[in-house]
Amino acid sequence: MDFENFDPAALPITIAPIYSHSEPNSSIPLREGDLELDLNGVICRCQGKIELQFLPQPRTAVELTSRDRITHGVIAIPKLIIPDSPEPAQIEITGSGSQKLADKTWERFASGTVRTHIRRRSACGISFIVAAIPNFPSVGRKYVRDDTGDYYWPGRSECINDQWKITIDRLRLGRDFGQTLKSAAGYGITHVCRIEKADQTDIDVDAALDIVAALRSFLSFVRGAWTMPMLPVGFDRESNRVWELWNAPIVDPMRHVRTWHMPLDDPLPATFSGFMDKWVSEIWNEPIRLAIHWYVEANKKAGGIEGSLILLQSAFELLSWTYLVAERRILSADAFQPGKLSGADKLRLLLSGFDISLKIPESLERLTQLAPDLKWVDGPHALVDLRNAIVHAEPKKREKLSIVGDAIDEAWLLSTSYLETIILKLVKHKGSALDRIHSWTSV
Repeated sequence: MDFENFDPAALPITIAPIYSHSEPNSSIPLREGDLELDLNGVICRCQGKIELQFLPQPRTAVELTSRDRITHGVIAIPKLIIPDSPEPAQIEITGSGSQKLADKTWERFASGTVRTHIRRRSACGISFIVAAIPNFPSVGRKYVRDDTGDYYWPGRSECINDQWKITIDRLRLGRDFGQTLKSAAGYGITHVCRIEKADQTDIDVDAALDIVAALRSFLSFVRGAWTMPMLPVGFDRESNRVWELWNAPIVDPMRHVRTWHMPLDDPLPATFSGFMDKWVSEIWNEPIRLAIHWYVEANKKAGGIEGSLILLQSAFELLSWTYLVAERRILSADAFQPGKLSGADKLRLLLSGFDISLKIPESLERLTQLAPDLKWVDGPHALVDLRNAIVHAEPKKREKLSIVGDAIDEAWLLSTSYLETIILKLVKHKGSALDRIHSWTSV
């Protein structure tokens, strides 16, 4: 930025959030007032409130009170009827009770969790969508200002391809907010995004749902843990609300996890277009979505080291088949079958296709030392051998785990590095990335 000619008044105004909260982990009110509960065809009129709660984990919570009976016989799936919602929402009743009032009538109350998304209003002419993003790192480098012009900060990132323009702004949060969020490993809205078509045409509901799903995978891959656009609100060209989705986000607590992008760098513009090319591809949509899912879970070590190695091998198998058989036709479907091509060979072909070295890095000292005794010829051989030792029951295979010991941590590191690099090359990431084994490198 040219600070010598810097004019804060010329900066773009930051996107105004529709939903936010002043403190991490605090609930976000969604609705309070008249509601109805459908109890197997019996309608119960209630007063109640719906809010997004973050603790102990994100959920859309409901509290209801009524003079009618809230429980009615055996209820399989109660349904909540909300004004301006085209269909009822399934809920799970988790608590109920009653109390006698001064006029000797009874007041019933119940609490529960919404099991489905709640769609509000009819979608007609969505011009743009504004959504909140929780627990996302500070990556945007472009400056924005508030509507008064008194404050400005670097926090904007723009992701553009031939179909979409996604603008993501970091909220101006106080230092206490950020410190509490990290120290408590909690939940907080850190960013707001605006979603619009690149050609300024309207967005239909199916496209809105698809881009929200795409951004969930994309942003989670960048973070290395789950996050997503939440509580999206659609506006028409006169800025009237015409569509809204109340969704409890799939998001991990704010804690440090390893990721591939460099500090003080904005990886989003350099990755978004290539990612969307794969997302809309008939061949690649499901494989890229599943690969990122397994990457995120393995990166968090959600199933421990052993579970993560199994997830990563599943990703390698799927990506190998998609790349070698479905896209490049290097192999036939028959040649890819078990017994005709080993798992190590499949991974070798996949890595070689992206010019990724097969050699076990010397910095992984324990794996390197074990390789001669266990007859590992390269990285793919070591990883597939360890995966087989985990999933197979034969004692001889399982004995290798006791021999490998703490070197299994290095196997996780190598596997995660492989998958990270493969995905970056698949989406044609333009720029630098952090190789978690070596150093900064160009992908």
